[in-house]
Amino acid sequence: MAKVDDLIVREIRSFDFVAQKIWPSIRWIFKGIIAQRCSQCVISSRVPYIKLTNGVCNLCTEYNQSLNNDEQAWREKYVKHQVQELDGILKDYQGKGPNRYDAIVLFSGGRDSIFMLNRLRRDYPNLRLLLMTWDNGFYSAISLERSLEVAQKLDIDHIRFKPSSTVYKTLYRYTLRNVGQKGSYQTVDRLDGTLNQFLGFYYANLMNIPLVLAGVDFAQEQIMQFHTYYEMPFEDMCSRTLLDRMERKSGFKIKDIFSEEDQKLFWDGTGKDPSQVPRYILPLVAWRPDKGSAEVDREIEHLLPKKDSSPIITNNQVLAVMTAIDIKTIGYCSFEPEFSEMIRCRENDPVYWRNVFELVEFAVKRKFLLETIIAKVLKKLDLTAKEIRLS
Repeated sequence: MAKVDDLIVREIRSFDFVAQKIWPSIRWIFKGIIAQRCSQCVISSRVPYIKLTNGVCNLCTEYNQSLNNDEQAWREKYVKHQVQELDGILKDYQGKGPNRYDAIVLFSGGRDSIFMLNRLRRDYPNLRLLLMTWDNGFYSAISLERSLEVAQKLDIDHIRFKPSSTVYKTLYRYTLRNVGQKGSYQTVDRLDGTLNQFLGFYYANLMNIPLVLAGVDFAQEQIMQFHTYYEMPFEDMCSRTLLDRMERKSGFKIKDIFSEEDQKLFWDGTGKDPSQVPRYILPLVAWRPDKGSAEVDREIEHLLPKKDSSPIITNNQVLAVMTAIDIKTIGYCSFEPEFSEMIRCRENDPVYWRNVFELVEFAVKRKFLLETIIAKVLKKLDLTAKEIRLS
């Protein structure tokens, strides 16, 4: 299986190279095939609620008006106080965990989590961290390698959590066959991402670690949890709210997918001792870094080689399948609203993501570049293209 994973990485590297080095020069040839996009946030005009006016989408127009021509005042109002509050929390918890650790860091080994970890290590050196990385059989081999290397370089304790092979395989098999019109972001990715979070809560509670820190950013939190604050409401952590929200938004019930034993991995804070329920903190929501900036590159260059910094190289292998299903089913990649929101808020690179989303759309329609990746991932899942309506 390791050989297959290495081949997938190689093929994703090829896709990324074409997207960034070749596609910009030839996109004009395929203008009639790919969707028009917003000149500001690059969202596809095929997203149902998007309307372009003079090349700018309605969401960007509304966002620009909300700034009132004074972005500094906007940032002062909505960002500065969160940074100050977060700083106080992280300082207060340094060395205060009842056992060995003050915080679990959900650590994928990708660009965002490495940036977050490096800044935590630099600014809060006495915060005792335990890194937790998932090896579920479908995450990027590069991310897994980098997570180990970074943990060693920064000399931080690290758990590489490998659940039974059935858990994530069951999740992907079921959700990929039932994506429907919601798109894979609200179905496959919602269950996957939520389970990752819940495993962090589960082990923090089990090990009596007071904080869970995750590299979720502003746009992701706004779309997935419907608030823009850096901390999950504690009353949600002490109830079934998060699980109910996941089931309601995805349309799936975990009892219909998982065994009774595996259902226990999905966090339900009902009846738990509040003193042992962890706080869920999202530093990137408060920090709001421009992740496409040279400053961020400089901050992580000693930990993440430039050749491995592409988000699609370090992402989940199943992403290629999800994207193909979306374009076949709903006409656009359902991840676009999230990434476009990040771009709109100056937290991601519009040039990079325009190239990726355009080439993905073209590649799926012309059965080019992604086909071998998709075939390998489906084989790992014991699925056929027909089962997920890709043939």
